Amino acid sequence: MSFYRQIEVFRTVMTSSSLSAASGRLLISQPAITKQLRNLEAYVGTKLFLREGHRLQPTEHARRLFEQSEGAMESMMSLDRFARSLEENTHETLRIAAMPMIATLWLPRKINDLFSRYPSLKVVVEVTKSSRILDMVETGQTDIGLGLPVRPSGAIIAHRLLGNEAVCIFPKGHHLEKKDYVDPADLTGENFILLGTLFYASTEILDLFEQEGVAPKIRAEVNLEELAVTMVESGAGVSIIDAFSAAERQKQGASFVSKPFRPIVNMDVQIMRGVTSKSPDLIKAVIEHFLS
Repeated sequence: MSFYRQIEVFRTVMTSSSLSAASGRLLISQPAITKQLRNLEAYVGTKLFLREGHRLQPTEHARRLFEQSEGAMESMMSLDRFARSLEENTHETLRIAAMPMIATLWLPRKINDLFSRYPSLKVVVEVTKSSRILDMVETGQTDIGLGLPVRPSGAIIAHRLLGNEAVCIFPKGHHLEKKDYVDPADLTGENFILLGTLFYASTEILDLFEQEGVAPKIRAEVNLEELAVTMVESGAGVSIIDAFSAAERQKQGASFVSKPFRPIVNMDVQIMRGVTSKSPDLIKAVIEHFLS
């Protein structure tokens, strides 16, 4: 059995509630799963799971392997989809990678318009975090990326898609609710949930804290705005995210308060394509449509 298959089994076990659930998802027996996990442990040279009753508890090494395998598995699944699509010569395929909020709330209507314009077009949408979107555009794994700025790149062409600013979010009933806006000094001593520093805006926000002589009490660092919102709702702390994501989550019923963050920090949503991309005419036309 290949290392790829062993990792696939491992990741399924990590994201399942039990071996029985993993067996149902993989359509193989529990003994076969156990065998593949033992082979993987032998390959990496360390214990990945501890048995507690009828459950397997992942070790710290397992958690680290799971985290490191995420990007590789996404790349392999993308390659698999591409390989299987080669036979579909009668349909042109457009691959789009989008951050969750854009994918669920903004993109569907735009895709429906595309189907009217291009009757034979097939669209493949992958929903993922902004840092992953940039990697996919740079390496040609997707034709168009829709996400927040992450870092400079000479391998992409980017346009501003949606104007967006940073807002501070916190639980209802918080003392900051009385303020018209929130600045770094207001967050002194607050449990702070930071969007990963891969985001341009997060680095700028940390610089603003430093300029104001405020040391943020960072209790967690996450790479998805949705996770930051969920943690704020649970009372874990306050966070700074983009206004679009905050507003859309509130429309969906999320229970938190959002206030403008000052000084203004731009968190514009970008639309990106690779400098050397296939079907450039189609991609340019789609981008123009998205920007209209």
